[in-house]
Amino acid sequence: MTPGAITEELMRRKIKSPGGKDTWYQNTVISILTNEKYKGDALLQKYYTKDYLAHKQMKNNGEVPQYYVEGIMKPLLLRRFSIRFRKK
Repeated sequence: MTPGAITEELMRRKIKSPGGKDTWYQNTVISILTNEKYKGDALLQKYYTKDYLAHKQMKNNGEVPQYYVEGIMKPLLLRRFSIRFRKK
């Protein structure tokens, strides 16, 4: 099923978007299908504290190691749907 088909089906079933709207967008569906949190996983250290005195957070672009942890919480989306989507 394509993101467009999923979008149409969600609107046909009158399911509200995460923002509480009646309209769904393909980018919203893609975001949900590719977000690790919906599968119950977590990517740690997306951000890091560069200056702990100023508490300034920076996006991690390889400055510090990142860790991918699977099964850290109950999934909101079945893993097979997100894996199937990524292969296409």
